[in-house]
Parts: sequence; C-alpha cells; structure tokens
Amino acid sequence: MNISIYSYKKFLTENLNSILAFLFVGGSTFIIYWSVLELILHYIKFNFYIAVTIAYFIGVLFHFTVNRSFVFKANQQNIKIQSLKYSCVLVINYLINLICMFIIVKLLDLLPFIGIAVSTFITAGSNYFIFKYWTFANNNLKNLEN
Repeated sequence: MNISIYSYKKFLTENLNSILAFLFVGGSTFIIYWSVLELILHYIKFNFYIAVTIAYFIGVLFHFTVNRSFVFKANQQNIKIQSLKYSCVLVINYLINLICMFIIVKLLDLLPFIGIAVSTFITAGSNYFIFKYWTFANNNLKNLEN
C-alpha cells in the first residue's frame, strides 16, 4: 500500500465530518465518564477501581450507541456482531485504563483524573480507525485500499 501526503489529504477530506463527529462523541463521553467518576469518588466514596469501572461502563453505553447511529451510521448492520467487536476493543481499552490508573495513582501518587486523561489520550486515536474499518465497517476495508 503506497501512502503519500495526497492519500492523507484525501482521507481527511473524505472523512472530516465523521472524524469531527467522532471527536465530539469522544469529548461528550469523556465528560460523562469524568462526571460519573467524580460523583462516585467524592459523594458515594467508592474505591477508585470500582468508581472507574462503573464510570467506564456508563460511558461505554453512550459511546457505542452514539457512534453506531450518529458517527458511523451503522444502524442497519447486525448489532450483535458490532457489540462483540466493540467489546473486544473495550477489553483492550479497559486494561489500558487500569494500567494507567495503577501507574499514575499507585506508583506516581497522582490524582485518578490524571490517569483517566492519559488513558483516554492513548486509546482515542486508534479507536476511530478500528471502529470505522472493523467494528462498524460496511465494506470499509475496500475503501481503505483505494
């Protein structure tokens, strides 16, 4: 596969709206995630691992639903297959999240919110491509080669 600056420009031009929508959904998910985490940590007073888990899965439900219908317009495809693929990505993202939380909170003695910011940054970039060309794909692999 020959990758050039023209290829990048073409990709950005053809996908700008969905990239911006993906970033908006990601930002909205982050706000939901952060808010739920704040509520659980400071008002319910759960352990941060439990709080991260609850906040993560609430964010996931929002993220899957809005990306599926709004960003990638994949409502007509098999939701069971999409859910399974999405779950695979989530498991990897969740492990990255817990590792970041352990390193940042336990080893570096920083706030849990810094761990969330770091893990979100790590996973966000690659997720657009994984979702577009695998999770919510509609023959998008053929489009990638063109």
